Amino acid sequence: MVCGSTFTAQGGRRTCSNMCKNVLRERDFPLVPEHPCANADCPAIIPSRRSRRTKRFCSKKCASRQRNKDKKVTFRVKEDGYVTVSGGNSKEHPAYPGTGRHFYYHVMVAYDRYGMGPHTCFWCKCRIDWLFKQKQVAGAVKKIAVDHLDWNTQNNSSDNLVLSCFKCNINRMHDNLSSSDFVPRGEEVWSAKLAEDDVVMIRERLASGEHGSSLAVEYNVCKDTIYKLARKETWKHV
Repeated sequence: MVCGSTFTAQGGRRTCSNMCKNVLRERDFPLVPEHPCANADCPAIIPSRRSRRTKRFCSKKCASRQRNKDKKVTFRVKEDGYVTVSGGNSKEHPAYPGTGRHFYYHVMVAYDRYGMGPHTCFWCKCRIDWLFKQKQVAGAVKKIAVDHLDWNTQNNSSDNLVLSCFKCNINRMHDNLSSSDFVPRGEEVWSAKLAEDDVVMIRERLASGEHGSSLAVEYNVCKDTIYKLARKETWKHV
């Protein structure tokens, strides 16, 4: 094909020798000069090579970082009231736990204010550290739990966040629930799938002879939930 000599083509072979193969490569593939990586944060220089298209990034990691940088940073309020962040270069933040697309915004804010550990618990003064990708070992340093001073999980200003151990964080949550006059119940619970009107309607339909299994499919709950509210083991206030 290049030098005119005959040869036996095996396995898709197009040339008789490596010399002819290099000549064919130089003819079909232009020489792309060296150029910098398209990621502005990367100082790497992509060497010259023969190719039909220009290689924009030095590695897949740089390409992924550039795609994430172009994405808009989004915030979402979860059902439990905590704010999560995703998009942009949020996964490059040191507070990123290593898994999942969303992670907690208050942890990011607290890390930016207090920095790397170890630290001391704001309440009991025990030794704590972030341990994002490590498991807590008994008797060793404890893992950090970011605590909201005003118990408002959506108030993520740096002045409202302190570093505590999990034990103090849970104790404060229980103290807040016991000292509060408002105790959520029924549809006020964030995980509730039914409303009070649904409960009244389900009890009436069960009394008229409908099966609990069909009602469970209709309201997207398990059968046990239907029978418990029918016996008033749950939703006793309705």
